[in-house]
Amino acid sequence: MKKTVSVLLAALLAALAFPALAAQTTLNYGGNEISCLVLTDFNDGEVVGAASGGGTMQIEDGILIMSANSGGYVESYSFYSGGNINAPEVADAVWIGFSIQNPSDADIQFAFQGQRQGGLNFRMSAQGENMLLAANNGQVAQAKAVVSNNRIAAVIPAGFEGALLLPTSRVSSSMNNPPDWNSGGNKPFYRLGFYIKDNGSTGRGVIKLSNMFMLDEALPGVDFVEEFNNITNPEYSYTDAQRIQAFWTENVMYNETVCMLKEGDSISARTLFTPTRIISVVNNALNKEYKEGVDYQWVEGTNQIKWLEGSSIPYFFEGALDGLKEEGSNEYVKNWDGSFDETGRCRLGGVLYCVGPFVYQKQIAVTYEYDLAQAEEISITQFQGDKLPNFTKKLQEGEQAGILFYGSSSFQGADASGFHGRAPYMPILSDLIGNYFNDNGMPVKITNLGIGGWNTGAGLAALKGESQYAAGGQNRPVNGLDGRPLGDKYQKIAQAGEYDLVIIGFFAGNNYGVGISAEQFQEDIEAMMAIFRENNPNCDFLILTGMVTNPKDNYTPAYVQKAYDIAGEEHALVDMYKTHTDILKAKDFISTSGNNINHGNDWLIRVTAQNMLSAMAEDFGGARANGGSSSEPGGTDQPGQGGDISLAAAAAGALAGCGALGGAAFKKKKKNSK
Repeated sequence: MKKTVSVLLAALLAALAFPALAAQTTLNYGGNEISCLVLTDFNDGEVVGAASGGGTMQIEDGILIMSANSGGYVESYSFYSGGNINAPEVADAVWIGFSIQNPSDADIQFAFQGQRQGGLNFRMSAQGENMLLAANNGQVAQAKAVVSNNRIAAVIPAGFEGALLLPTSRVSSSMNNPPDWNSGGNKPFYRLGFYIKDNGSTGRGVIKLSNMFMLDEALPGVDFVEEFNNITNPEYSYTDAQRIQAFWTENVMYNETVCMLKEGDSISARTLFTPTRIISVVNNALNKEYKEGVDYQWVEGTNQIKWLEGSSIPYFFEGALDGLKEEGSNEYVKNWDGSFDETGRCRLGGVLYCVGPFVYQKQIAVTYEYDLAQAEEISITQFQGDKLPNFTKKLQEGEQAGILFYGSSSFQGADASGFHGRAPYMPILSDLIGNYFNDNGMPVKITNLGIGGWNTGAGLAALKGESQYAAGGQNRPVNGLDGRPLGDKYQKIAQAGEYDLVIIGFFAGNNYGVGISAEQFQEDIEAMMAIFRENNPNCDFLILTGMVTNPKDNYTPAYVQKAYDIAGEEHALVDMYKTHTDILKAKDFISTSGNNINHGNDWLIRVTAQNMLSAMAEDFGGARANGGSSSEPGGTDQPGQGGDISLAAAAAGALAGCGALGGAAFKKKKKNSK
């Protein structure tokens, strides 16, 4: 009897000391229902400090809400205290979790920080186990860890609802110090602080926390997903192989981007080809499915998909692509002055310029079957192994081949979703090329020297180790990705002598905008090729032309013609200007562009990679890429696709200053991704 009383008394004392042990929350972890001990539900403590930065941090109805201005951050080291965050049992925690929601339309970087008992500050270390995200539907993924303002933050995807799990093995005094939780530093928490950074939300980025909990044991083993999704369609498929599959070799188009545009009382989108069957329609992040008959209706026998009343598919209101602020408004967003407005928009050349969610969230993806004969309407690139003899020989013999990309923003990564650090995190152009070869038993080493805003004058000067070049009657600096003088860095890389193929692609507008003529464009590139050949005598060259611009200019065709002249009969050429021109006969420009001006979106970057691989790999483009079509400009299928490269009558010079876009619009670096 005495023993029973003692046990009951001990249990009562424990409950009084740590009453949250009676409060639990259930974690759906890969289908496993795990009970977790709640440390606070943000009703049982108090706000003890204020937040700093461009945003707010507050508790409303038991929900801790943090908001930051678009692109900004908010933080605190000492915001909340109470509940059972300082109970001795916290020292036994293996995982600290938060029930978390990101209702924003962009990813948010979230960091846990604060003070432990004894007054020591803590952050997450760069070392330790992976942080995890467990969605409410049971899917589990490794959280993407990024360095954000000198702290380790977990990327919370747009629209995510579930739990963030932080291993205590990462708790440390600094991100640069080793973890100390399991080496004497496992002291309970004293005050909680948080940090969020918005990644370009429309309006404000928001994170909501409904509780904080702990687990004192290891998590069960589960299969991780690469990306969260709510797509239940059993026919939906989008593998890495399908992503790079040449569209003209198979009668299925995978995740082609389309946009719903409002014109009068009608809202609709257009696919490149007329489908014979729609397989799926999903959002830009490739994690949400739209339903036929609810969200859209395909007009059978046409390439038109109509928006239905009450649909959750976003659309461009009439005038939005001209830069109107709001539907029905007569007011336009600001003109480009080196920055965007608070919504991530501005106007350039009389049209909308935007790389933010206002554009990309309206670019939905359609997978459909179609009659492959329709692909004959689009120019594609022929295999050009005879013009890439050294590179082709390396591939055939299984030796590693070196590929160097040299050019402007499209090579740097614009506007791939992975370059901007947002779902679906598609790799940049050079990585798509490298991944294909390496995944198919043809080892390559990729070197990417693309810099946004560069023209051929800067490119040539960099290879000479010069700090400036002359263009448009003035001397201009040669700066690197960080905006600082490049010095002889690229000169040394060019002299390394490790390149079997050099791919050159400089946007015509960057040259025209500073007064570099088409003739000088050709001279500069030929001089670059001579420098590369000095140290890589056997290297091959591939010249890439750029996409059509918006509004369509009247100067690019002259630069395209010079690309043909540079290539001649000796070097390979991929004419994406012609391919894109053909595509735009059926599709709206915005459904192919990442900024509505001069960069491709994920889909057009894929088409670009497909055409480049068709030139580089004999079997990639199938029979059509290995046919006996004309190799002269004007043929339907040939190295540069030919076609009409005469000067087009259009808005003159609207994009002449697009070289300036490289500095302000491309500060984010690419990340390794799916």
